[in-house]
Amino acid sequence: MKGSLIIVGFFLLGLLVGNLDFVPKELYSSHVGMVVLCVLMFLVGISLGTSKGLWKSIKETKAVVLLVPGATIVGTLVGTAIIGLFLKDWTIYETMAVGSGFGYYSLSSVFISEYKGASLGTIALISNRANAFTFKNSKKQH
Repeated sequence: MKGSLIIVGFFLLGLLVGNLDFVPKELYSSHVGMVVLCVLMFLVGISLGTSKGLWKSIKETKAVVLLVPGATIVGTLVGTAIIGLFLKDWTIYETMAVGSGFGYYSLSSVFISEYKGASLGTIALISNRANAFTFKNSKKQH
């Protein structure tokens, strides 16, 4: 819960700073979000790369395990495509883009905001953050 509150706090702080025009317009009109995201992904890669048991675990994993994420991907994309049929403001491709964040709210919201605008990026942020929170809490219950 503490981690979620910290993330929400930084998000709200960002909204406040953006609304009060503390940041020069040149800074947020550039691709700062994408650069920060790339640095974060690089750091995650370093963290995973230094894990001693990672490669051993990957080698020992059977290919049948890939059916679970594969079914999740197909089910999510089909479901969001069906939902996209009923939404008049967004295309099927846009709803599928939001759904394909798979809980990685920082990644999907930055990409979608960059290419499709802030409103769809905000929807991606909120929906994927909710997915990540739900998944994290469901793991604790088992």
